[in-house]
Amino acid sequence: PGLFERLWAQYRNETVAALLNDPEEVARNVRGISNKRAEAAAEKLRALIPPASDIAPPSPGLTGTIGLETIFAPTDGAEVDEQWPVIESTEASGVDRAGGKLLNSTEVRARMLSRWESVFSQRRHAESVLRRHEDSLLKLPNVTGVHVGFRRRNARGNEESMVTEDLECCIRIHVDKKHDMGSAAFADERIASPLPKVLDGIHVDVLERSYVTFDDSDMVPLGLETPFSVDTRADPVIGGVKIANEAAPANAGTLGGVVFFSDSARYITNRHVVGASGNVLQPPGSSDPNGIIGTVEDSEIPTLADGGSIDCAIIRPSGPREPDLVIRLVSPNKRFVPNVLTQTDVHRTRAFKVGAFTDRTSGIVQSVNAVVNVNRGVPMPNQIIVEADGPDPIIKGGDSGSLLLVQSQDPGTIFVVGLVHARSTDNRAIIATHFHEIQNRFGVTL
Repeated sequence: PGLFERLWAQYRNETVAALLNDPEEVARNVRGISNKRAEAAAEKLRALIPPASDIAPPSPGLTGTIGLETIFAPTDGAEVDEQWPVIESTEASGVDRAGGKLLNSTEVRARMLSRWESVFSQRRHAESVLRRHEDSLLKLPNVTGVHVGFRRRNARGNEESMVTEDLECCIRIHVDKKHDMGSAAFADERIASPLPKVLDGIHVDVLERSYVTFDDSDMVPLGLETPFSVDTRADPVIGGVKIANEAAPANAGTLGGVVFFSDSARYITNRHVVGASGNVLQPPGSSDPNGIIGTVEDSEIPTLADGGSIDCAIIRPSGPREPDLVIRLVSPNKRFVPNVLTQTDVHRTRAFKVGAFTDRTSGIVQSVNAVVNVNRGVPMPNQIIVEADGPDPIIKGGDSGSLLLVQSQDPGTIFVVGLVHARSTDNRAIIATHFHEIQNRFGVTL
């Protein structure tokens, strides 16, 4: 019973999908379950599930029990309509489109379920191929990141073939800029050879996108991104508000929320927002004698010498204002619970953040283990990518430090899955570190 409770707490309705898709990952994430035990459970489940050709279209009651059944379904706590809105994207994400036509969700789910086994087998192969080529790809000066995603073989096909036969896993290589073969950029011998179109049988899709914590035009050492306008004073201090280091008040970012260390409250944000030491102001630039809300206690950021995957700072509260377990623009009385995004969330789970600059925005999880080169500096492994699924930006400068959240099926519970620390230069993608890595490094809880 204890093992089952931990397994259920981690994966909920995705438990079956998690075991079938990646039993080794289940063993890593759930205390007390070995690789051998997880694989044995997966084998028993495979024996119980009929062949893909015999699986009937899913009923509403099955939603969430097998990953591909709802691979395109937004999960932001709202019911999914029979006709979904469309997304402008060359990568299948949340929902898809062809020629502006809306897709019937029931038919799409049934057709994708029929391809469940083959698609996830292909994804596992693509992940192993990417791991073999990752280092060499990231050494190329124009490459800013890599991850495994989906692509459409025939982007002009009809909607039926596009979301079924045409959908395949691919390796996505992110670049600063796509160059034509005749471009002057090819005078640089380091990028004289074009990127491969196929790696070990897996097609490559090139995505023009760079990732930053701040704009080059700002050149702010501690990390910030855009000039700020003085924000409202928060009393008590809550998540989603503007903060800055007292020594650099123009470097404003977002206070993610409240965490606990040895049963004492702490604030969490990014190292590049508040630095490695000093007092933290809320709001930034405040002339209020009680404007200081705390002092940086611990922090970490990737370096050229040691690498790393975490950009985080922990702040010890001080001053008359008390911390409150509330995040701005999130309904009060919510329970915040740590959780882990896995491969079963890719292309189907909606995540959101509350940033000091763009407020509450959401998008679809595109990767849970991407390698992203932020500020063209140190490649950061095992990163979460969340892409906008509408026309508006999902993030802008000043949102760094916000928590990445997912609405649970329980309306009273919000899952904390990551810490936002970077964005794409087109403001269409959020980059976040897994929250469980923050917990392991700093020993904090919720």
